[in-house]
Amino acid sequence: MTPNSEQVLKLIDRLKKDAKGSLTTILILGAIKEGEGSSWGYGIKQHLRELTDSSSEIKDSSLYTILKSLEIKYNLIKSETREKRRYYALTELGEQDYRKACEFWYDLIRTSINALEILNFPIKKRIKEEFT
Repeated sequence: MTPNSEQVLKLIDRLKKDAKGSLTTILILGAIKEGEGSSWGYGIKQHLRELTDSSSEIKDSSLYTILKSLEIKYNLIKSETREKRRYYALTELGEQDYRKACEFWYDLIRTSINALEILNFPIKKRIKEEFT
C-alpha cells in the first residue's frame, strides 16, 4: 500500500513536532546550565527567545510542563524556591545527558548536511549564505 500525500504530510508534521520538542528540551537544559543555579522560568524563557527566532517562542504552560517533567520524571534538573521564584539547576545526570544530547544533535546535523549534499540539495551553500 502506497501512502497518499495527506499521510506523508502528517508524517512530516509529526517529525517536525518531535524534532522541535527535542531541540527545545536541549535548549532549556542549556539555558539552565548557563544560569548555574540562577535560572528561573522567565529567565529561561528570555534566554530561549535570544537563541531562537520569535516564531518559535515557547508558551509559558509548555515551558513549565517541560521543567516539571525534566525534574520529576527524568531527574535531569533540580529546583529550589527563593524569593518567590523557583530556580533550576542541572543534576549530575542532567549534565551527562545534556552533553550526550548535544553530541546526538551534532551528529544528526552533520549526517543530514552530508546526505542532503549527496542528494544534490545545496545545503552548505544555503547555510553559508544565511550565516555569513
